[in-house]
Amino acid sequence: MNIGVLAIPQEVLAFLGSVATMLFVNQWLGGGDRDVRHALLNAILVALLVARVAFVLRYFSTYRNNVVDMFDLRDLGFDPWSGVIAGGLMAWAAMRRLASRRKAMLMALLGGVLTWSAISTVLAVTQSRPGLPDLTLENSAGPTTHLSTNDGRPTVVNLWASWCGPCRVEMPALARAQVDYPGIRILFVNQGESRATVQRFLKLHDLHIQNSLLDPSRSVAQLVNAVGFPTTLFYDRKGLFITSHLGPLSRATFKQVVDRHLRVGDASP
Repeated sequence: MNIGVLAIPQEVLAFLGSVATMLFVNQWLGGGDRDVRHALLNAILVALLVARVAFVLRYFSTYRNNVVDMFDLRDLGFDPWSGVIAGGLMAWAAMRRLASRRKAMLMALLGGVLTWSAISTVLAVTQSRPGLPDLTLENSAGPTTHLSTNDGRPTVVNLWASWCGPCRVEMPALARAQVDYPGIRILFVNQGESRATVQRFLKLHDLHIQNSLLDPSRSVAQLVNAVGFPTTLFYDRKGLFITSHLGPLSRATFKQVVDRHLRVGDASP
């Protein structure tokens, strides 16, 4: 049975859709005006930059010991409202400068905003909240583990493989999360590899994790519609799906999801 989880984050779909709409509207109404297109792209770039800087400042304590991670955009760590405000101010300044093409630019921005709202609304209304897959998997340490339990803790399911570069990047952060967030049940579900391969990988990288599970047939990935690895899925205390993250998670992006959705009181940042 396919449980219908959307593995691509909603924010990414909404952002890409809004950018595509702005460029299309400019091409359609503004005749593809180059100055307007450049102004829109500049506003988008400023929005992304400010959103990233604001995110890093907000979660600076998690970056303190690894400055390089501040520049790793693969974790999709952004502060949306900071970016919206910065991009809006940049667009407003451009409209003042390009007075004769103000209407075309305003229509492009309006199209982007409406697209963002429409995609977010549709996904919020139509996206189901399935429970954890009803599967029992072998633990790489020996015993079996059922994905769904009734212990009252939120659950995080990380789908990974040793050959996946981004998986290797995020694994230390998630291993640390098991220590920092004892109120969250974190499951590392390896996709398609043998027990020996998993144990060799963990030993090679000196990773000490609990709940290292084996899924040689990639059953979980198929059930949740995972489009790539790593995919991390977040479930609430009742085992119902909350959100997903495609790509490597940093300590900061993990904490952002916890702060926004899980509210685990006994977790330390």
